[in-house]
Amino acid sequence: MLDVHDGSFSMPHLDISPDTEVGVVLLGLDARTLLTGLGISEIIDDPSLMVLAVDHLNHQGELRIKAEIAYEIGAQRWTILRNRLADAPAHALRSGGPREAWTRSLATVNETFGHSLGTAARHFAAACWFRREEIDGSIA
Repeated sequence: MLDVHDGSFSMPHLDISPDTEVGVVLLGLDARTLLTGLGISEIIDDPSLMVLAVDHLNHQGELRIKAEIAYEIGAQRWTILRNRLADAPAHALRSGGPREAWTRSLATVNETFGHSLGTAARHFAAACWFRREEIDGSIA
């Protein structure tokens, strides 16, 4: 009998969008890093560069702004975004896979805010939305 759930590593399908792969990376970041990224997302509007910038900030670097200030801005921004997202229609998940979950979370953010948020802000907001209980708990 073939064991379908063998647990081996597999690469994503080639037709998966780069945004989805960036989202999977963002979902692995801790709450503080996500909020710091949300805080500086208006400075750098590329989600991939944002991950590098936040890492730089977290290692005592500066980017026109200190990490603690970026975190505070991100926490305040999340509170505002969270209130609008709370009224958004829920997207039902068909599976528990992180790529589908990310796609649904990003769709909710895109439908709620459209292009009023930049690309990086939408990506970081989607990751925060996906992990909202943890994010909310980290700023409470």
